[in-house]
Amino acid sequence: MFPVTIAIRALNERIVFMSETEFRRLFARNLTYYINASGKTQSEVARALHLSKATMSSWCLGTRIPRMDKVDLLCSYFGIKRSDLMEDHTHSPAAADPLLPLSREEGELVRRYRSASDDTKSAVCAVLGVQRQENAELSDSRLEA
Repeated sequence: MFPVTIAIRALNERIVFMSETEFRRLFARNLTYYINASGKTQSEVARALHLSKATMSSWCLGTRIPRMDKVDLLCSYFGIKRSDLMEDHTHSPAAADPLLPLSREEGELVRRYRSASDDTKSAVCAVLGVQRQENAELSDSRLEA
């Protein structure tokens, strides 16, 4: 069997060539990132998308990569673009952000905070010693739900 080379467009719009193995690892790293950021487990995502746990595990381990219809299904579930799963973002500003990725617990706290009443949000901010800005818009699109 001949080695397969895959070309992907990098953040700076140049074409990057990598082996199929490297691409599977890249995809696995990105998928694992979005699973963790969502506060879900592989099993929970697999169940929600009607996939087997073994299939999800093989994608997260980098032993297999999904067909494009499954990539699109994952993208729809996480609210992301194909490029978020299929391109290397390790040199992007988001990759350098120490707040990302969130643990499962942190993700759950963020989700609950976002759905809380204004009084509850104010109380949480007071307990944590955070200055709350009333009706403040999110300054970073990565923080949007």
